[in-house]
Amino acid sequence: WSVWRSASSAGSDGATSYQTITADSIPFNQDSGTQNMIKFKIDDAARNTGESEEYTVRVDVTDPPAPVILSSTHPDGAGATGKQKGLSYECPHVRMTECYEK
Repeated sequence: WSVWRSASSAGSDGATSYQTITADSIPFNQDSGTQNMIKFKIDDAARNTGESEEYTVRVDVTDPPAPVILSSTHPDGAGATGKQKGLSYECPHVRMTECYEK
């Protein structure tokens, strides 16, 4: 596992509802369906620390095939691809957040 990295939270200190933790720019370096892992750590308002379970992040660096136009009603051949910008984990009572990857 790496060292803990900073992550952001959708909520503010003292929030009592579930919040989303987002970790951007995680350097997963394995083209693998099993070797990239992430987990999250939080402190609640009382400074109790909790950790999430480990999550597998599947990374496939192979480009998808070119889009094929199958219908005259969709002549632009829409088929955009995107990259995952961050990973999220919902947790209650967030005060501060961190994550680390394997």
